[in-house]
Amino acid sequence: MRSLLFRSALLLSCSALGVAQSEVPLVRYRDAQWPFGPDIGNTAGASFLDYDADGWVDFYIHINGGLWHNDGGVTWTKTADLDVLMPPIEQRYGSSCADYDQDGLPDIATEPRQSDSDDCFHLLRNLGGGPNFVDVATDPSVVDVQPCNLNSETACWADVDDDGDLDLWLTAYPDGGGNQFWENLGPGAPAGAYRFALTTVAAGLDNPSNVSRPEGAQMLDIDRDGDIDAYANGTLYQNVSTTTPLFRKLLRRSTGILLAGALDEGALFADYDLDGDQDLFVLYQGQRNRLWENLGDGMFTEAVGALEDSARGASQGNSAEDWDLDGDLDLTTGDVLRRNLRVETGERFLRIAEQDIGDDLQLASPAWADWDKDGDPDVIIANWRSRSFLYENTSYDEATPVLAKRTIRVRVVRDSATLPDGMEAEFGATVEARVRGDASGFVRRRFVASSHGYLQQSEYALTMALPAGADAGAPARGVHFDLLVDFPGQSSRGILRVDGTVNPALRAIDLGKLADREITVFRSGKVVLGGVTYLARGSFAPRLTTTAGGLALPGPGDPLPDPTPAPGASWYVGLELDTLSATRAVKVEELVLDGQLDLAAACKDDHFNLSLWDVTTPGAPQRVWEDARATEPRNRRNYLPVAFELAPRRVYRFLARVSELRPSPLALPALDGSLRTLGGLSFALPDACDGAGVAGAPLDAGQAQLALRFREPLPPSPGRGASAR
Repeated sequence: MRSLLFRSALLLSCSALGVAQSEVPLVRYRDAQWPFGPDIGNTAGASFLDYDADGWVDFYIHINGGLWHNDGGVTWTKTADLDVLMPPIEQRYGSSCADYDQDGLPDIATEPRQSDSDDCFHLLRNLGGGPNFVDVATDPSVVDVQPCNLNSETACWADVDDDGDLDLWLTAYPDGGGNQFWENLGPGAPAGAYRFALTTVAAGLDNPSNVSRPEGAQMLDIDRDGDIDAYANGTLYQNVSTTTPLFRKLLRRSTGILLAGALDEGALFADYDLDGDQDLFVLYQGQRNRLWENLGDGMFTEAVGALEDSARGASQGNSAEDWDLDGDLDLTTGDVLRRNLRVETGERFLRIAEQDIGDDLQLASPAWADWDKDGDPDVIIANWRSRSFLYENTSYDEATPVLAKRTIRVRVVRDSATLPDGMEAEFGATVEARVRGDASGFVRRRFVASSHGYLQQSEYALTMALPAGADAGAPARGVHFDLLVDFPGQSSRGILRVDGTVNPALRAIDLGKLADREITVFRSGKVVLGGVTYLARGSFAPRLTTTAGGLALPGPGDPLPDPTPAPGASWYVGLELDTLSATRAVKVEELVLDGQLDLAAACKDDHFNLSLWDVTTPGAPQRVWEDARATEPRNRRNYLPVAFELAPRRVYRFLARVSELRPSPLALPALDGSLRTLGGLSFALPDACDGAGVAGAPLDAGQAQLALRFREPLPPSPGRGASAR
């Protein structure tokens, strides 16, 4: 790794000059080769990509075509000007990089602008042995329609139809053609090249008629049903794909996200309050920044007062990253850095941070990456059409002891027969770290993005900070955590979750004993942890099925109502289920609940608000599982981890004691594999021990207030590994 002399000298000189210490741990990067920092030049966005697949992330600046190589985390070399592949142009914007042809090399999709010289879309295919790229957008056998006259600012990659390859959504202004969506059809062109078909209108990803032009955009699973949704220009595009890509447009009252007619200059999703769902941050140009808080059910409300001086920085450019490594995501808007205080104080508040970056931060769209792999996110401050800079995070360096570092680096990859390290093609996948013994109630859940809000693309791998252990001198010691990854797919196929059930290596990971903090999780369930490969060896299927198709989601012009108070005291909602067709137990792992849990009720020496009753034998109900949990009061839908098994050939009633509830339509009969839903439950039970009252409560065949997510057992087979597809 590089010498510490330059940074040490810089810090000493600042101290000698009396420069105040910044609470933002970022300093301009310099080394012997670049004493004033790498000469990135002016930018209109920056994109991180590992273009030569050597394991060290590089970056690309589309406005000037500069491709920069990361020399093993030591220094940087500018290796190419890719502008020679495209016509000269007065203005270029950003780019989005992804391995669309599954060869292990990221390709580059450009974001064109109307001009006198070049306003066409370009797709730079990475040929390897490089830098070695070729523009394939002009080849109709590869890209069936190459649009021109476009004003575009953000491009997003994702496998929206769960067919195994990456599709591309290029958002653009309505004048000139509007949004462009290409479905990836796989290798069908000459020489096995991958083909793209323009299907924007058919897929429902075109521009609505009554909104502003799209600037920021992202694709991710917004409503937690397992598939990839999308957002741009005040519109939430709800994924309802089956055999082909298909989305429904949800606007205004359908989602609670207002101001669809206002121009944004950046939009991104980030779980700012650590409740497990992705909130929406939008920079409305010339007005103010706003946070739209996700209520867990695909509906949003404005988080009023969450931003200090919300008008500051409402200019252009944004990003979200945990640059202070406390576990919550901080925000950058224009020339303002906001520090999230959720972990420090428990508040849902982002305070303007004291910083000494000064004029180096101007209308910035920062792109983040731990390019030197020292455990903290570094940044390219990509200033709008101004000189831009590479900044280094000083939280850690190569001299920091392993036990002093509380971060992990997670790569979520697709399996490949030819690429042992897997393909970085799982955009939209979510990663959750559950720290054992953590009583904070925080949910540490991040997602892999191909665009990061506006013009920029951060590193594919996620850097996540975990809470400190009891040893202040070695905060990583004694920290144990479980890791789970939800891979994107089709909601009708269930949620593909790789966790400790699928691969025990993801259970009770000892942070202090991980010298190599990189964790690679494959779609197949394989895991590389601490440099050791662990094959999947669980006995349950990797896909989670949701009972009766899950709870209701908002539709076009059809918002979900607010939950209402329970009709009375000691009120319970639930489901009756049977496993009469099962030959082995099914494993339940998650509760989805609309409304709020009430306090735990007393039953002899037990206290619980969740319970499972075996009601197979008439007149002899048995409570076989119970737990006491809490829901997030601000959410209308909560996702709670549970862990119990349903034995075969039994009838059960699962109950939740609630203070608020909201029913969803229930279509019966509902047979999901070997688990059948017989009806919903909603009744008063003054005595939590009253099994007869539980067994005798009437069933509702038309509605339910909760759903369970479960796994089927895998067929017995020696040496079996969990299969993804």
